Amino acid sequence: MFPIGRKTWARLVTDGAAAVEEGWAADGVFSGAVGPDYRCGDPSSILFIGKSLGPAGPHVRINYHQATSTANSLSWMLERERRHPGHRAFWKLVDRFDRSRRSLAWTNVCKIEPSSAETPGKWQRREVAGPCRAALAEELAYLKPRIALFVTGHSFEDEVVAVLSGLSYSPAPKVRTSEEFQCFRHSAGRYAVLTRHPTFAAAEWFEEAVDICRRLKAR
Repeated sequence: MFPIGRKTWARLVTDGAAAVEEGWAADGVFSGAVGPDYRCGDPSSILFIGKSLGPAGPHVRINYHQATSTANSLSWMLERERRHPGHRAFWKLVDRFDRSRRSLAWTNVCKIEPSSAETPGKWQRREVAGPCRAALAEELAYLKPRIALFVTGHSFEDEVVAVLSGLSYSPAPKVRTSEEFQCFRHSAGRYAVLTRHPTFAAAEWFEEAVDICRRLKAR
């Protein structure tokens, strides 16, 4: 059983293949990773959501088969990325929560990657928005993270808020945070946090991100 259902995955494959034919996308579809110790709906569960693979795309090796794509993402999360000399800021944040990464889950808003190994632009995201949003919604519904931490920034805000609204998350204005963090609450006691991508973020931002998630978990 995978977080993304068969019908939605089939739509992603179809749109991904069409984007390849149009000349802007890489072969394959991205599927997130679920650590072996992650527990759906557990009070300590956390899902990290980025924008897209970007430069990591060719190394993660997305695939049209969900099982293969998922296995490659898990291998990247637990093993390959640790050997990367740059040690990306995204994973520096993740390691603040669990350095082994085994209890965490990870995915991206974009499931179809540009062949240029860059973050997809607005027009590219618009072409594949339907199945990408559906897939993200299914991942959130399946994994039931206590905290869904979106480090996607303002450029992806509309897409993220649309998915959260469709899942009945609503703004949580009583949560005291800086302007860099937006919080949303689900009636089941789950939370989503929308903030910037950690690249070039000050150390204080990392500390605040960790603190906000800890306070929400304790509610």
